[in-house]
Amino acid sequence: MSGPLRRRTHARSKTGCSTCRERHVRCDERRPYCRNCVRLGRDCVFPAQVTGFIEEQPEALAVQLTRSQWERSHATAVPDPHGIVNVAPHHQGISSKALAVVQQSVIFTTSRPMPRCFWSTILKDFVPQYNLQSAYHDCSKYALVAFAAYTHYQASRSPLAEDVCIRHTTVALQELQKEIRNFGPSNADAIVTASVALAGVAENWDEWAVFVEGYSKTLSHIKASNFKTVYPDLLTDRFQLRQFASVTNGSTPRSTFDESILTERVTAVLDSIAYSKNVIGIAKWRAAGFEDLGRLAQVVRDAIFLGESDRYHQLAWLRSWMFWVDLRQLKGLNEEHIMSALFYALLLAIVPVFPTRYLASLSTVCVRRIQTVIDIVFGDAEWAHEVLFLSRIMLEWEMGDVWGVALGFVEDVAP
Repeated sequence: MSGPLRRRTHARSKTGCSTCRERHVRCDERRPYCRNCVRLGRDCVFPAQVTGFIEEQPEALAVQLTRSQWERSHATAVPDPHGIVNVAPHHQGISSKALAVVQQSVIFTTSRPMPRCFWSTILKDFVPQYNLQSAYHDCSKYALVAFAAYTHYQASRSPLAEDVCIRHTTVALQELQKEIRNFGPSNADAIVTASVALAGVAENWDEWAVFVEGYSKTLSHIKASNFKTVYPDLLTDRFQLRQFASVTNGSTPRSTFDESILTERVTAVLDSIAYSKNVIGIAKWRAAGFEDLGRLAQVVRDAIFLGESDRYHQLAWLRSWMFWVDLRQLKGLNEEHIMSALFYALLLAIVPVFPTRYLASLSTVCVRRIQTVIDIVFGDAEWAHEVLFLSRIMLEWEMGDVWGVALGFVEDVAP
């Protein structure tokens, strides 16, 4: 007869995280967060790290950190789109479990298809401003926690992350309503920050549209009133979301579409993305973001045949690209412009899945962006294939009248 069951023991790691050591379980020592803590939604701190998230950091850091200081201190840091966990006093009113979810969401966020140049813009130009707004306005703080939790939940399906998202979204909405009632130059940026984050956690297209239109109108008011803002790039023509959201027709019914046609269109974009690798080589292709765009396009294609709700959530990262693609810092290289044009080709391919009131304005934005790139690279024989493709889809998908121009271009440069 066998003896009583005995608990399996492990050699205790001296370099494992504090949480695993306290629980007497083996830590895989994966940094910055071990798998045990990610799975259980626990705070993961290694012995060499500061214990606790923010308590030991000076509160003045939140408002005194200049951009140049931030760039020096984060020159080699892992991209952290949710820097809210790193700077005091944002933790006030946020539970340790919620902070753990925010901390761990970075793992999932940085694994999504997004080029390094996007992260650079987010980290250098926006995260410090997000932190600043969160230090003084609860609507921004709770909205950013909700967005981080939403990202976590979409990747992990963690019940804890879902609960954190729901709870903080509710509080953020309440606080946002208070700020809107007292709108002025002192809180306009906070309203923009909260609305952008809440657009990221919206449950469906209609909710998403409410927040997009909300921050678009706020930005327009900031510009018209000449308010000082920490988001000057959002006031320029580069930020296309504000352009297409400003002209809509809310009375139109939902559109219907043929999934097979949309799939063919996305596949055509994927083929052009792949072809670009032959033009510039794999190193430049990856550096310009084509590889990430290809991964995004595959996600989009997989989403087409899903039900409306699942499709909406599957396209979350497409909506992130819509926000960031024209805000990233460019070096003026033709491959960067072509990558942008192919993103707008992807967006044009699936315009019918968006709310009907956006179809005309969103299509117009896509065609204008594509045409701008064609004008920039026109005459560069290296990109003749992509110019021909982009011109053709504008003719077939949006009836753009540029086909003859493209044919003439190809005849001029073809060997």
